[in-house]
Amino acid sequence: MDMQDDISLEAKAPRRARWGGRVSLVPLLAGIITLLVLMLVGLTVAYFIARPSAASRQAARGGGLIPDQLEGQVVKRETFGDWNYVCVKPDNGDVRCSISQQLADAGSNTPIFRWRISKGPDGALIGEWDTPSGVIVGQGIVLDAGWDKPARIPFQACFPEGCQAVAGFDPDAVDRLSKTGKAVVTMFPVDAGSGGVQLVFSVKGLPEALAALK
Repeated sequence: MDMQDDISLEAKAPRRARWGGRVSLVPLLAGIITLLVLMLVGLTVAYFIARPSAASRQAARGGGLIPDQLEGQVVKRETFGDWNYVCVKPDNGDVRCSISQQLADAGSNTPIFRWRISKGPDGALIGEWDTPSGVIVGQGIVLDAGWDKPARIPFQACFPEGCQAVAGFDPDAVDRLSKTGKAVVTMFPVDAGSGGVQLVFSVKGLPEALAALK
């Protein structure tokens, strides 16, 4: 009887009495800290693997242009060298003609710049230059097309898709433009530094396109 009571009491006794002391929390805390460190390292690695490169982020900010919308029915379309000549007749209005050339990124084929010259209501020629977003608005663009000195043209409007610079051409500027051997535009992306990025436009067919437009 005494033996059974001793056995029963031993079976109900706390486990720490059998282990001979308190449970140590140091190994448990060390294991938790190790697990948290491993999780943090895994999340950090995953972040940098999934994070886009600086070049891809800039492309995402500057990719694409303001949609080139021709309002009305296209009544004439020709190509002069590397320039496109298009005439459009709105539902209510006179036929409007313009010439344009668009540059695209060689790798992604994403449009990066568009230059259009159209005839205004008074017959004078107007230049429009469309850039991607992500440019320094206060810098505008710089056009070097064979004049005495390059012309800085301010932006007139900016949208989420990009910015547009607009300027009129006087007769002398048009005459020099039709005879120029170069057409270089400098735009200033935010990440490109103070020197900007130079874009070379082809002048092949430009004299003929301007003659058709005039």
